[in-house]
Amino acid sequence: MDKNIIELQKEKEVLNAIMRTDFYSFYRKFFIEYTGEAFDDSEVIKYLCDIAQQIADGNKKRIIINVPPRLGKSLIFSVALPAYILGRNPREKIIAVSYSQDLSKEFSSKCSKLMKMPFYKELFPETIIDSQKDTEEYFRTIYGGYRFATSISGTLTGFGGNFILLDDPMKAQDALSEQKRTSHINGIVSTLFSRLDNKKEGSIVVIMQRLHLDDLTGFLEQAGGWEIISLPAIAETDEKHFFSDGRVFTRKP
Repeated sequence: MDKNIIELQKEKEVLNAIMRTDFYSFYRKFFIEYTGEAFDDSEVIKYLCDIAQQIADGNKKRIIINVPPRLGKSLIFSVALPAYILGRNPREKIIAVSYSQDLSKEFSSKCSKLMKMPFYKELFPETIIDSQKDTEEYFRTIYGGYRFATSISGTLTGFGGNFILLDDPMKAQDALSEQKRTSHINGIVSTLFSRLDNKKEGSIVVIMQRLHLDDLTGFLEQAGGWEIISLPAIAETDEKHFFSDGRVFTRKP
């Protein structure tokens, strides 16, 4: 075999090994392959990917991530992260929730599409979606792991998981109604949070923009026990954000 071909093959194997263990590298590859656009190599994206890595590794159990719209949060946390988790463990069970069923199905379809891409199949050859259990709302691997998508008002009968992802759990206009806010929060806390298979080891991730002082973030902050990551569209004070390896990136007002 040609020496150059051998070197290229070795290089590819090294890159694949990195993507299996480093979510940022995995997400970068997915973004470029999926969108065909230039990748945003900003510190914010690196920081969000670092948080996703810690969630996948089981190091963050109750975390709220407040970020503005159009930052790519859903591609990171609702599309790439579930695929990465299932790639590393095809028996994992994930519940993904958004305010509407259409939005939940959109994220689910993108995740399924990612898991059928050639580069993903090469990275995680054992993570195969069961063709008999592959719908917009629910797809399952041949090992029994799954990603189940539903809305806040949807049914969860029969489903549990070790990861619950809430991405945009409330419409902006509903946040203005005290009655809707209260109903929304009660439904999440009483029904959705009870679906963790392991209450101690399971992870709940809330990804949302702030909508009201008494929105879900406000309620959970008062309840305590949650780590809150806040990245406002415009920094109002000097901000310091710490990566898991100790690195820091700052934002000025």
